Amino acid sequence: MLRACQVGPCETRQGYGVTATVLTAVIEFLSAFTLFLMILTAFLALAQMQMGSNDPYLDRLDRSAVLGLDRLVADEGWFVPVVDGEADVKRTAHTAAR
Repeated sequence: MLRACQVGPCETRQGYGVTATVLTAVIEFLSAFTLFLMILTAFLALAQMQMGSNDPYLDRLDRSAVLGLDRLVADEGWFVPVVDGEADVKRTAHTAAR
């Protein structure tokens, strides 16, 4: 049988247990959501920062990329003949050697 409360909330142990559980869940959710928003704000703030001058002569990583690309395209390269679908490594020659 259900007990009707005329003045305020029901003062039974079961009623307070459910109310406390719901209140705890709401507080935990709001705390987690606030933490998520703080982390998102920090990430977006860091994403807009400039990391260096973007000058390839000053940035070592960019300098390595430029040197690697230069090694790939600045030279004439190597000629590797293909015989019957297989690379003939024994007859490989530098294209600058004439």
